[in-house]
Amino acid sequence: MRDRFRTGALLRLVQLRWFIRLRWAFALTATGALGLEYSLARTTDRLVAFVVTLIVIALVNVVWAVFSRDLLAKIKDGDTTHDVVVRHAFVFANAQVAADLALLTVLIRFTGGVESPLPIFYLFHMVIGALVLKRWHAILQGTWAFALYAAVCFGEGWEIIVPHYAFLPSMAAEAAYLQIDYVMKVIAVVGAGIYGALYLTIQVVERLDEREFELRRTVSALQEAQSAIEKLQNRRARFMRTAAHQLKSPLAVVQTLGGLIRDGVARSPDEIANICGKIVRRCREGIDSVSDLLTLARVQESANPETPEPPTDMGEVIEDVVRQSSPLAEEQRIAVAVQVDSSMPLLVDLSRRDACDCIANLLENAVKYSKPDNTVTIEACRADGGVRVAVKDSGMGIDQATQETMFEAYRRGNEALGARISGSGLGLAIVREIMEQAKGRIHVDSTPGVGSTFTLWLPGANRQPPVTDHIAGSAPRESDGPIDEAWSGT
Repeated sequence: MRDRFRTGALLRLVQLRWFIRLRWAFALTATGALGLEYSLARTTDRLVAFVVTLIVIALVNVVWAVFSRDLLAKIKDGDTTHDVVVRHAFVFANAQVAADLALLTVLIRFTGGVESPLPIFYLFHMVIGALVLKRWHAILQGTWAFALYAAVCFGEGWEIIVPHYAFLPSMAAEAAYLQIDYVMKVIAVVGAGIYGALYLTIQVVERLDEREFELRRTVSALQEAQSAIEKLQNRRARFMRTAAHQLKSPLAVVQTLGGLIRDGVARSPDEIANICGKIVRRCREGIDSVSDLLTLARVQESANPETPEPPTDMGEVIEDVVRQSSPLAEEQRIAVAVQVDSSMPLLVDLSRRDACDCIANLLENAVKYSKPDNTVTIEACRADGGVRVAVKDSGMGIDQATQETMFEAYRRGNEALGARISGSGLGLAIVREIMEQAKGRIHVDSTPGVGSTFTLWLPGANRQPPVTDHIAGSAPRESDGPIDEAWSGT
């Protein structure tokens, strides 16, 4: 989490060339301090070495500027993957900090060593490292700074590094750098400052990262919610337009046909009877559409019932639905075969009314879209800790493009429209809504010209779905049962 959120700050610093600009400012400030010392003390003891160090700093900064330009080009062009750019940025930043610490130690060497006040600038790099680098990178940089400073102090104290340059000419006679106990105390203080700054900054950054993570997660959730609300509003608006059109069509036909009778266009009893039959049929279509609309609204509003419904036996539901649908099946000359495992009740956590609506819509579709003198089969059994129900027909089938949208309201296949089969277009939308609320699943296996199988899985009463969870519209894992083959589709 920390590395993820520090990456943005690091890339931003690289884009601003902040390290490079700061280094130029430091070089100019050091040059001004050197000039001021020379004008006051008129000493040239460390002038050459100091000037050479500043020249090296300037040259190094030029090199860093060239590398920075190349890295910025990669960031802007996007030719390199994000991970590669981030890795290069971390290497670039670590190299700059390590080089800066080495050059700062050289300046400390020429400004008094243990007497120099410049180690305070180590803390600046520690804070920057803790803010933009990985934690272990920052700790390594702190250890690198501490090792460099200790090497200079002990080197001068043991007279390995000579000569010693006093911070001020007036301090040259004091030789504090040769007092080992003083040197050790100063090293300890600087080390405590380095690691203390690292620790405190890292702790603060981690707390900020946690807050930033929570903020980003909240913003992401709000954006998802806003997107979902917009989709819902668009879907609702589209639904209302389609519903209005579906209800308007039969009313317009009824109005036209009624006008024919009113205006005396149809005069013979046969013509009037024919028109009245059409009016009745259109009124029935409108009533069916309104009934389906009311059913869909009821199902959507009952998503969180205050009083839990008692378990429903799917075997009894199937028997009732088949009995109620027998007139339609006889009219279409369709036989309905029922294969229900009756060894024990097939109980599910679903209201009986919703279960009846769900099975009735599937059975009605299977009957309407089957050819005469064919058989529709309903199978039910226990499976995966719940109940499977399959409705099979040998009708016109559904093409793949229609399968992707057929559970949306008022979506009907081209085959059904071409065959002029009546329907509200809400049946499958009702089935999907019921299955989603029941935490069930739907799977469709259909081949144009061969037939369709709609298979439902509902969680058993007072039991949870199996571990391998699936959303509505996907197939669960295989298990033993008389309708396992219905789940072999995509």
